[in-house]
Amino acid sequence: MRRWRTPVIVLLLLGVFVALFISLRRQSAIDPVPDHASFRTNPWGTKALRELCERNGLVTNALNRPLKELAASPAGVLCVFDPTFELSDEEISALVEWVRGGGRLIFAVGDDEFSRPGCGPVSCSRFGNCGPNGLLLAHLGLGTEPQPSTDEIVEVEPANRVPWTADVNELKANSARRLIRLTSAEQIREHLRQIGDEDDALPEIVPVEVADVKSAVRDAAGVLVMSLVLGQGTIQVISDADIIANEQLDQADNAVLAMNLLYARGRPAAIYFDEYHHGRWAKPFTGERLPGTPIFAALWAALGCLGLYALGSFWRFGRPIPLPGPSRRSIVEHVQAFAGLYQAAGAGGAALSLVAHRFRWRLAQLTALGSVASPLQVATACARTANIDAKALTRLLTELQSITPDTKLSQARTLDFVQRIAHFEEAIFTDGEPADSSTENL
Repeated sequence: MRRWRTPVIVLLLLGVFVALFISLRRQSAIDPVPDHASFRTNPWGTKALRELCERNGLVTNALNRPLKELAASPAGVLCVFDPTFELSDEEISALVEWVRGGGRLIFAVGDDEFSRPGCGPVSCSRFGNCGPNGLLLAHLGLGTEPQPSTDEIVEVEPANRVPWTADVNELKANSARRLIRLTSAEQIREHLRQIGDEDDALPEIVPVEVADVKSAVRDAAGVLVMSLVLGQGTIQVISDADIIANEQLDQADNAVLAMNLLYARGRPAAIYFDEYHHGRWAKPFTGERLPGTPIFAALWAALGCLGLYALGSFWRFGRPIPLPGPSRRSIVEHVQAFAGLYQAAGAGGAALSLVAHRFRWRLAQLTALGSVASPLQVATACARTANIDAKALTRLLTELQSITPDTKLSQARTLDFVQRIAHFEEAIFTDGEPADSSTENL
């Protein structure tokens, strides 16, 4: 269990970090930016439409690169909803050529009067009051005219009976804008002058030549949806991006209109939502990463856990454990090896002679009789100070006197002598000298 303690602590800390992130994110979920991007969940965003497409099995992608790279993209449906950053001339040209090659564009017009994140008011446009929406409309030969605004659901009717206007009978549209057709550069300049641009700021815009223009859906105030045929592709323009916004998508027939536009020429192979002009820039081949995914939060949590793990690796959570020292052989192993060497050499008598000499010397030191005393005298003196059998000790000392280095002894006989010596040493020297016995060194 102890070895799993650190991984368990790290996992628990990671869980705490993730729970804290989710809790803080729920508390700060308010998004006040009036932006119709497909990643926004506020009333103006269009994430509900994107999720509706995915629930119907459609493949959706975020386009995080300039539109001038559309030439390398396969034909499909491109959704440009209320761009907050201006399209360059190169992007508009590439967009037109992509549609001519068979692409389908759905352009939802937003309000250029809003302040845009990262850009400020629309006056930052290179064409004065002509913001990103008005500029793209002008290139398509379209404009908007103001009408009395209303927050009520309006009844609409298809101006032309086509499949993608079926079942669209009423719409919720907040904006007072309605689409109008501008067929020449002079009409475009006059229209821009009416919305407040100075003459020296007016661009020279020549509208693209389209094969056919149809007013698809209209109400009593004017045209809400217009369809343009350009080469092999089509462009559908919605006068009010709020029609497909999160707040109004489920009202009236707004969702029906949005899905009909996407299926206008059959089931699309893929749907691309332009996020580049909503400030979502990405390097090529980095893949899509919508905001709200806790990728960076998880990375920060993992980094914090690794830091705590590194700190805990140098922190003592228990008693110190010494490092293992170098491997050494015990004294017993050395003695056994020494005795085995004598036995293998057939010199058991020499080893026993050394042990006997040491034993007799210790007895002589204890009894103060000297080395010339007889075995009986030594045994009698030892019996006075220790509880031993004097006769047995006399017999052992007598037998040891006959042991010489040249004496041949069997292993059993040698072991018998050693055991008898150890018995008397334990009895005699227990309260005398320390146990530095002769047999211990054997």
